[in-house]
Amino acid sequence: MTVKDILIRMMARVVEGGMQVRAQLTHPMDSGLPGQVIQGRVQTFDRYLSEGGAAVSPTGRQTLSPPHYLTEVRLEINGEPAIIVYVGPAVSQDPLFGWRIPHGRTGDRVRLIWRNNLGETGHAEVIAQ
Repeated sequence: MTVKDILIRMMARVVEGGMQVRAQLTHPMDSGLPGQVIQGRVQTFDRYLSEGGAAVSPTGRQTLSPPHYLTEVRLEINGEPAIIVYVGPAVSQDPLFGWRIPHGRTGDRVRLIWRNNLGETGHAEVIAQ
């Protein structure tokens, strides 16, 4: 998955008492840990990296994927920072965020900016309705 593959669905709507903002990011949120459960226990392996960056077990079988998760989500209203959320690998795949911002008005420019553990960033912008 590349930065171009990460889609942001976002809406900002003025409601009584402020503005409601919702955003869903299509992001794998992969911790890099194996999800294999054997006899009721999560099995782990020593990490051996292949040339492609994927971790493999000592037998050569790929068992782990490189970590790839969001670390920061920022919300700006008319260019001014409103909210900064620090997240990590415990957040679910394709996370949905929602905020209620006091004093939001129709026509406000709402921008969401994300960063992941690989240093990649992306953004989306909508006008409040």
